[in-house]
Amino acid sequence: MQVDTELADGHPVIAYLGNRHYVVLVDKGGWGNYLINDPWKLTADQGQGIALERNDLRLRFEDIRQLVFIYPDRNAPTNAIADKYYPIPIGPATPTPTT
Repeated sequence: MQVDTELADGHPVIAYLGNRHYVVLVDKGGWGNYLINDPWKLTADQGQGIALERNDLRLRFEDIRQLVFIYPDRNAPTNAIADKYYPIPIGPATPTPTT
């Protein structure tokens, strides 16, 4: 399944659940359960690493209506901000001129 492959490669997957709620699939935990980050939680800590079946709407993987595959290492900004957030080089390194 493409979702499993993308997660194994470290790419998050945005999922639209039941025509009413977006979450981010971030990992496939034990027993084949997907872990999500849920933006509906009050704090970032509360919204991270939740088992998919424990989302507030109690929607399951079968309720996903759309998947969006994200590639931060390929779609990072080309300014210096990318270096702060993505440890993967974005394009060829520029040689330092010698004098």
